[in-house]
Amino acid sequence: KRNDTVSSHDLISPLAHSLADQSTEKSKSKPNRRIQKSPTAEKKRASIKKNDSARKTNVSKRRFRPGTRALMEIRRLQRSTEMLVPRLPFARLVKEILMDMHPVGQEPYRIQTSALEALQEFSEFYMSEFFMDA
Repeated sequence: KRNDTVSSHDLISPLAHSLADQSTEKSKSKPNRRIQKSPTAEKKRASIKKNDSARKTNVSKRRFRPGTRALMEIRRLQRSTEMLVPRLPFARLVKEILMDMHPVGQEPYRIQTSALEALQEFSEFYMSEFFMDA
């Protein structure tokens, strides 16, 4: 007697069989790490995402009138005592100028830290006065 029934296994190509065998081998070596999710946890996550997106859309950026932001920055800079120009780039500039000035064959000029600080203080004062007059 001949069996005329065809199973779904017979309809799949040999390549598909080999791929299926490989995937089952991989799944055998590594445990399935899928986490079961409860419906209540999903609802909580959805509501949190919904609330976050609602908060982000409702928050409007504060708008200042023209010139207000500039005045705030001026007041902040007047209150502060720190240097406006970073110390290291200013020191590099001063050293470069000193290297250009010293004669060939002599030792390069050296400058003390306190002198460099005083020079930076005065140069920033001069620049701010210069820009005020402009």
